[in-house]
Amino acid sequence: MKPLFRDSSPSSGAGGPPATRPQRFDYRHLVDQVRDATRRGRIPARPADQVWGGAGSGGLCAICELRLERHEVEYELEFSEGGSARSYHVHVACCMTWEAELS
Repeated sequence: MKPLFRDSSPSSGAGGPPATRPQRFDYRHLVDQVRDATRRGRIPARPADQVWGGAGSGGLCAICELRLERHEVEYELEFSEGGSARSYHVHVACCMTWEAELS
């Protein structure tokens, strides 16, 4: 699976580790993952009925399928379906991209 972030750091040379520099976010890839997740039914293609935020649960993101690490913020999206509710846990960036794709 392709990561959401690309290493944009130059090598420090002489075969050493790359210089430290922030990674670039791969937005186009995330849009593709959002579209795939909604097409495959991993997350509904409609706005959530309830949204909560908190520390990463350690589970997998319903959109990118990467782990929601405890040091990350995650959103829990709840959808009412026929008298019951179903929740989906997602990264903040995944959620924001998903919401943008809904409109």
